[in-house]
Amino acid sequence: MKKTITLFILSIPFFSHASLTSQDIPKCEEVGDSIEQILDNRTKETGIDFSLKDVFVIKEKGQDKDSRSCYALLRTETYNKLEILYSVWVENRRYFVEITDANPIIDAETMA
Repeated sequence: MKKTITLFILSIPFFSHASLTSQDIPKCEEVGDSIEQILDNRTKETGIDFSLKDVFVIKEKGQDKDSRSCYALLRTETYNKLEILYSVWVENRRYFVEITDANPIIDAETMA
């Protein structure tokens, strides 16, 4: 039930943006502050603590001329392992970050 609620809460896209000095799309590992801000905002909105504790993996899933697709495996206060997919793009000298999907990983370590 907790996983279903989390999937619903996290299925709504979250956005963040910041100013840039160029039109280059930031790399996946360069937008950590924006991801943390999105998670903190979601904590305030839902009451579920998504405060970022650790980042295990960050990978680029692909890039086209307008955006970069990324994957990250995180640890939050509520979830021992949370995988997210997010997009990064540039518009009007600002970059935007959107979490497009998030899933908690329920394994033996999480259950312990």
